[in-house]
Amino acid sequence: MLPFVATAIGYQLLVLRTNIDLEHNCDEVQLPSLRALKFKKENTTNGTDQKYVHHMSSPSSVLPVYSDLIGNTELLQLSKLSSLLTSVAPPKTKINLLVKLENRNPSGTCKDRVALGMLTAALHKISLSPHPPPKRVTFVEGTSGSTGISLSSIISNLPPSLPFTTSFLCVCPSDMSVQKRDYIVRLGADLLVVDPRSIASEHHYVNVARRRANEINAKDGGKGEHIAIFLDQFSNDDNWKTHYNTTGPEIHEQLRSLGISTLDGFIVGAGTGGTIVGVGSRLKQIYPNVQVVLADPQGSVLANRINEGIAWVREATEATVKRKRVDTFVEGIGCDRVTAILSRGIDRSLIDSAVSVTDQHTLDMADYLLSSSGLFVGGSSGVHVVAAAKTALQIARQRPNGGIITVLTTICDSGDRHLSRMWSKDYIEGKRGLRFPAAASKQESAEDKILRIINSE
Repeated sequence: MLPFVATAIGYQLLVLRTNIDLEHNCDEVQLPSLRALKFKKENTTNGTDQKYVHHMSSPSSVLPVYSDLIGNTELLQLSKLSSLLTSVAPPKTKINLLVKLENRNPSGTCKDRVALGMLTAALHKISLSPHPPPKRVTFVEGTSGSTGISLSSIISNLPPSLPFTTSFLCVCPSDMSVQKRDYIVRLGADLLVVDPRSIASEHHYVNVARRRANEINAKDGGKGEHIAIFLDQFSNDDNWKTHYNTTGPEIHEQLRSLGISTLDGFIVGAGTGGTIVGVGSRLKQIYPNVQVVLADPQGSVLANRINEGIAWVREATEATVKRKRVDTFVEGIGCDRVTAILSRGIDRSLIDSAVSVTDQHTLDMADYLLSSSGLFVGGSSGVHVVAAAKTALQIARQRPNGGIITVLTTICDSGDRHLSRMWSKDYIEGKRGLRFPAAASKQESAEDKILRIINSE
């Protein structure tokens, strides 16, 4: 459950949170819980007029609500992969590769935290207004899938005490998996599907979402009866600050409870950049020597931007690109641009390096995770684990005297949301021209394949 503020100081800090920069400690900037949202009419001092005021209430010992289940996800050691890495590391070295199971949030995705943080902040802004609340609020967002699932889930579970009705308009690209689209619709959202385009195009899903929100507000004509809120996850500071205030501290507390005092690497991909900037900045404060590493799928420009200073990749040329954005089957991470949030981390040298992972290696690692750890994952998790394993070995080889190396990454969602693409043999071989994983052959064992992937350039 996200932290909660119940003091007058809390209100002030909530309003001022966008003025706090990454170089400063944000401990005091915490997003209140949805459980605390209350709108109530009160008489003014002259007793004639009424105004809407916002009240915060402390969580009481009542039955849990949906938003209480978000966060506090478990850590898991990938024991077989850790042992395999240790076997090829320098002598006297032990490698621990840990994953944080963000797929165990209630909607099955790492985006639950961010969705709750952005929604809570938006609702509090409405509650702090001196004007009567609107009759209807439509939240609008452009997303490649997971954020849409999280927003749909939470909006459908908003407190019944809200004095307005709510709805959600989700704009997504057509190359998103059918499973994600169906899930969003089943959750009650209005879904608008558009063709994949560059962010420079007015038809890019984010730009379409922004325009639709503006159209709803223009139609309202300033009456405030039906308003639209464009959540804008790619630029919304509540995105990375949610991770700073929840995911980062959780990782520290979990490591401490396991007796682990040092974290050597935190490896994660970037779509909006919220996770790597929010968690990375918090972990850098706690573990000054931790390496924050970007895991990037093929076709994305972000790895080159981190490592070479140029946001360009060969696959993005007009002659070879297949998807008009990022040429990969991986959804949710990788980008053809540096987002406003990610630029914060780059400008402040928060991210130490980046690892680019091919689609084939992503698929092979996901297959290995299924057979060796029982984890059925999506493409972003495969990218994360390949990059984490490469980072762990790189750190180990820089320490000839050995020691314990601990690196951590995240599992973002389940493979059952990628059955029509990543886990479809017809799609992988017919549409992508890749090799669909098969049982280990006599020529190459599963372990030899993984070591080949990890040792590849």
